[in-house]
Formats: sequence, structure tokens, C-alpha cells
Amino acid sequence: MKKQISIFITLFFCAYMAYSQSQQYETNVKALMYFDNLLQTTNTGDLHMDRGLGYFYTGEYENAVKDFDKATQMGINKPEVYYFRALAKENAGFYKESLPDFDKAIQIGKPNYFHFMHRGYARYKLSMYAQAVEDFTKASTMVPDNEEVKHFLERAIAKRDNKPISNANDETQKYISTHTFASIAEGASYYDKLEHMGLSFIKFEDASSALRTKVITDVYGEAPTVEQLDELRDVLQKEKWLLPEGMEKYFYYVAENPNAFMGNVKEPNLTYYYNVTKDIKGNRYDLVVKKMDKSEMVYVVFTTYIFVNQGATPDDLVVHIHHATGDGMEWRFSPKDYLEVIYSKNSNTIQEKAIGKMTEGAIPNPIISKAKLLEKDSTKDFSHKEAIRKAVQIMLIAYENVIPKS
Repeated sequence: MKKQISIFITLFFCAYMAYSQSQQYETNVKALMYFDNLLQTTNTGDLHMDRGLGYFYTGEYENAVKDFDKATQMGINKPEVYYFRALAKENAGFYKESLPDFDKAIQIGKPNYFHFMHRGYARYKLSMYAQAVEDFTKASTMVPDNEEVKHFLERAIAKRDNKPISNANDETQKYISTHTFASIAEGASYYDKLEHMGLSFIKFEDASSALRTKVITDVYGEAPTVEQLDELRDVLQKEKWLLPEGMEKYFYYVAENPNAFMGNVKEPNLTYYYNVTKDIKGNRYDLVVKKMDKSEMVYVVFTTYIFVNQGATPDDLVVHIHHATGDGMEWRFSPKDYLEVIYSKNSNTIQEKAIGKMTEGAIPNPIISKAKLLEKDSTKDFSHKEAIRKAVQIMLIAYENVIPKS
């Protein structure tokens, strides 16, 4: 009897799939109601899987995932259940959550190019470009003439190698590249237009990717202020259409923006994380140092001011990191006590000198030699940012004891 029911369900679902292609949403709902009624009397894993497929093809991905979950809990271990659960998660935007299911489908089934194509797409959306290239390459070997796979492979390679992927001959791309977007709202409006232009999937992906980066660059420029970075972070929480390129641009700003950047310095038993932000005064920066210990607890251990001035020549920058003492939640910097670092454009070594309290507790055996620490990386730009990075590194390695232990 169970076998007859299973055959009937399969035949019904095939008919349902063909029928739903040409009918409106209401008809699809009626078909799903039929599965609901069957589940009242015959509660099986196969039936949950079939209803999950029904939900999947009507775009109800959350319900589809729930049914696929129930199917696996009831012992269904077919590659299809993991593959379609992964697709449902992917279509709902849960790319990270989809990866274990793609892995499982590939592991227990006979992989086809769809498996690698869609896992590659999830990895692509997660900015895992090297892994995406691997998946698209595998898919391409299975279907060498498939244009969609070729396009995604090209784009993943371009992303991995940090090369542009826009097509200069495409009218949509031309508009995006030449138009200046005055606000995020204007960008969102054009994104909505893209969705209704009838573009192919590949062209839509390319255009929307270029649009996200262009809108953020137009609105926030190449060196946004701290206030603008805070605003952008909030915008990305609300405007999901800006992801993932919007988040990539945000991290680029945080790491490379001369007005606000961060870094880390590793010690044997802990890691220091620092944030530097430009103050309203032209040559002053705020420094915040956090520490992560063995228990992976992160907390602020030091804040102070940094001043950057021109040295004896325009090719010399003089950085002063001031000593500071904590008073409850406040930190008070001393104008007379500081670490001086001279960063010269034409020299391969850094000069450093500690004044006043900054000499207290200098580390006798830092994790790298003083000579190595004072070497300048010739590949770095001559800028306030790189001078500050080097000065902070020197302080956190050679003068670690100026930082309170807790």
C-alpha cells in the first residue's frame, strides 16, 4: 500500500509540476492543499519532501526548508532533499547556510553540473571567489558549451583577481558607469528598474553588481568620514539590495580609507586591534586599542591622540602617539609624554624616540628585533596613514607595557 501511495504521489507531483507552469498562483496553492490533506492521513518523509518541492516551486522557500527538514528528520537521506533544501536557502538569500546542504548532496549523490554551479554561485555571493572558481570550473568540465557556466566562471575569475567585469558595450552598463547617483534612494530606484527590464540572469547580475559599487562610491566618495561610515553601516542593514558589493566596499573603506582605518598586531598570547579615525582638526587622529586574549574576549585597553606633522622636509612625517592614563571609562592623554616616529619617504628605516612616560616599561625582548621592527615596507605609499600604522605597530610591540594589562 505504501508503495502504491508513493507511486501515486510521484505521478501526481509530476502532473502538478507541469500544470503549475501555466497556471496562476491560486492553482498552485490548491495543489499544495492536496498535499496538506494527504499529510493528515499519511505522514511520511517522502510526502514532506514532495510538499517541500511544491513550496519550492511556488517560491515559499521558508516553508520548503521546513518540509525538507522534516523529511531528513524522518530518515530521508536522498541527495535531492539536500540539494533542493540548499536551493531554497540560496533563493532566500541564506547563502552561507546553503553550503553544508550542497556539500552533502555532492557527497552522497552523483554530482552534476547543477550542484557545482549553484554551490559556486553561493560561494560567489559570499565573496569566496577562489572556491567559486573551483566549482564553476568543475561545472564547466561537465558542460563545456554551457554559456551560463562560462559567464559565471569568467566573473568569478575576475572577482578573484580583482579585475573589472562590466561590459563596456552594454547600454545598461554605460548608463551606470557614466551616471552620477546622488543618493542611495536613487540607486534603489534604478535597481528596481533593472529588475523589470527583462534582462537575462547574467546581464542582471553584472548590472546590479556594477550598480551597487557605483552608487556607494558616488554617495560616499573614496574617503568617507567616520560619520559617513557609521551611516553606511546602518544603510547596509536596511538596504539588502546593496549586498554583497556594498559590504565589500564598506570593508575596503574601513581598511584603506585615510580618514578611518583599522589593523591588528599579534603578540604570542594575545592580539591587539586598533582603530584610527581622523579628527576634525587637520593633523589629529583618535586611536583606540582593543585586546583579544586567549579566552577570545575583546575589550578596550587604550585610547589616545595621534598627531602627524611635516618634518624637516616635505618628505618627512613626524608622528606623535601620546601616553594616556585611564580614569574609569575616560582616558587622559599627556601632551608632554609621547612616542615620536619619523617616517621618511627617502629612507628605508624608521626613526623612533620615546619621550617622558613613554620610556617607562619598554619591552626588553619584543617579539621581533628592533632592527626588523624599524624597517620600512617600500611597497607602501608615503602617507599619513602608513606613517601612523608603523608608529602604532612600534608602540604595541616595543612599548607594549604602556598598555594596561586589563
